Amino acid sequence: MKKTISVFLFFMITWLAVAGCPSAKAETSGGTWDNITWELRDDGELIVSGQGDMPANKRAPWDKERNKIKKVTITEGVTGICDRAFDSSWNLRSVTLPESIRSIGAYAFSSCSNLTSIRIPAGVQFIGEEALSSFNNIRYYFEYRQEAEEYLNNDFQYLIYVSPGSYAEQYVKAKGLPYDNGIERNAGRVGIFKRALRDAMSVINSSMNETQKAKALHDWLIRHAYYYYDSEADHQIELLIDGYGVCSEYTITYSVLLTLAGIANAEVDGGEMGHVWNLARLEGTWYHIDCTWDDPKSARKPISGNENSQFFKLTDAQISSNHVWNHEALSADSGHVPFYYELKEKPPVSWNYQMISDYIGRCYRTGLGREPDAAGLANWVNRIVAGEMTPAQAAEMILASDEMNARNLNNRDFVRVLYIVFLNREPDEAGLISWVNQLEGGNAIPRAVLVSSFAGSAESLSVLQSMMLD
Repeated sequence: MKKTISVFLFFMITWLAVAGCPSAKAETSGGTWDNITWELRDDGELIVSGQGDMPANKRAPWDKERNKIKKVTITEGVTGICDRAFDSSWNLRSVTLPESIRSIGAYAFSSCSNLTSIRIPAGVQFIGEEALSSFNNIRYYFEYRQEAEEYLNNDFQYLIYVSPGSYAEQYVKAKGLPYDNGIERNAGRVGIFKRALRDAMSVINSSMNETQKAKALHDWLIRHAYYYYDSEADHQIELLIDGYGVCSEYTITYSVLLTLAGIANAEVDGGEMGHVWNLARLEGTWYHIDCTWDDPKSARKPISGNENSQFFKLTDAQISSNHVWNHEALSADSGHVPFYYELKEKPPVSWNYQMISDYIGRCYRTGLGREPDAAGLANWVNRIVAGEMTPAQAAEMILASDEMNARNLNNRDFVRVLYIVFLNREPDEAGLISWVNQLEGGNAIPRAVLVSSFAGSAESLSVLQSMMLD
């Protein structure tokens, strides 16, 4: 019996040595799809090649593996991207499109929340409905204060690169999407939204208590909006952009203002009443606030200087005379508010000091072409450990320095630096050529954008994760 088991183990070990690990091999998938060939590699890169358009009226063969896709590379020869080709690929962070692309189908890149930039080839002649809707990054809910501050102060977190005079430029302008055409950079509708948020935040200050902040934001909202239902709107109405809306727009907008001000808040559903409004926790007690009913109704324009406050800071009993909701599910008087919005502090990250030192050392040696000086290395490492910045943010700053720019590296050497710094490896030739091509030609992306793409890539995040202490 022992001999039989030993022989069996011998053959199993020999088979594994020759064939390799089946589970590892299974990570790569792919096949043919009419005139298209595709391969999803174990590092998350989806390579699509072939001649002509992707088949129409069919779901992409990688549909069930969308959560694995981190990078999409479409090779020269493919001319059309089908409807919903990559929608809901939440981990997708990088897309390379060839100059041969002529059409991008409806919803092709919708709900790709981690895709922050894309270059649309100059020859594209058609872009379908909501194909690039992920770039209309209008957000109302945040979990962490740091996350909210970064969003509020950066108008260009998402950007579409287009050629001047192209169909794609006309498309992004018509849709109000953020774009860069090499001549100008425009933040689109999300830029208007963020500027309005910053303007609203300017009416409050740290000397105010929560009631004063809530009232100032209540009045600001009423002065900058009017109640109107637009049944013919061809886009999602945003109160801070379009200047008008109904109770749902008032409620969600006031909620984000309260959240950014550090005030806990919730939304009240009036059910059969067909109305919604806000709750806010002011000095430890919950109150009702209805900005919609406090807004003076007008002929499609905001009214200033006549802001009502009849429905500001009311108890359950006070508002119940004309507002109806499920008191058992939610009650301001008893403090029973099961779900509410409130910013939290992001938990601090503990870093491995030696690995951080090695990471910054790579920036100096590969990026600046010299060994790090002791004082400079200590400064960067200490700031990272103290939580002032992440290693990737430090690397971005070093690679944007005058010393780095003075080296005047060619594109190939520059991309190699990014691989070594952010991914801690030498580039593969195919990847190197792909990135170099994006830095060259008439629709080239800026080097700073490529640096950000590498810094935020899934592989870079994996490198950072390995440097964190449990």
